[in-house]
Amino acid sequence: MALEQRQRVSKEQLQVPYHLLTQIFKRFNLQKPDDRMLCQYRCTDGEYSDSQEYLCQQSAQDSFSPVDSIIFCLYTSEWWRRNYVSGPWKWDGVFESIGLPTNLSRNRIPEMVKPGLDFFNRKILILNGQSRYFATLATEGGLPLKLLSREKDA
Repeated sequence: MALEQRQRVSKEQLQVPYHLLTQIFKRFNLQKPDDRMLCQYRCTDGEYSDSQEYLCQQSAQDSFSPVDSIIFCLYTSEWWRRNYVSGPWKWDGVFESIGLPTNLSRNRIPEMVKPGLDFFNRKILILNGQSRYFATLATEGGLPLKLLSREKDA
């Protein structure tokens, strides 16, 4: 899909992301992102659920706008914080939670992540000359709570 087509976003498509971002920014007395890590925006349960529902709808349309990328980055970092327990760092859990196929072409990842990270003025981690999109969102999510509670109980 051409960049011009992806950037055309209807008013209906903007309602959920605008509402979510407004809620989050208002909680911190912000008008726009202030360069903090994504985990520091601390999505409420409702915001997390609304983000998931929105991304499920967008994934069914097989399109991803730059606005969707903003929500995807917030959601993925929050998913990591709330759901990661152990094992390899993979997209599968995030993709399954929003209805994307786990075999989604990895060539689509940059369009799904880069605009969102740019919006929040966050850098993509580079390791051995390669962009590490999932590692970036995982580290932006902060410490995974389920892993920590599992370690505490052990």
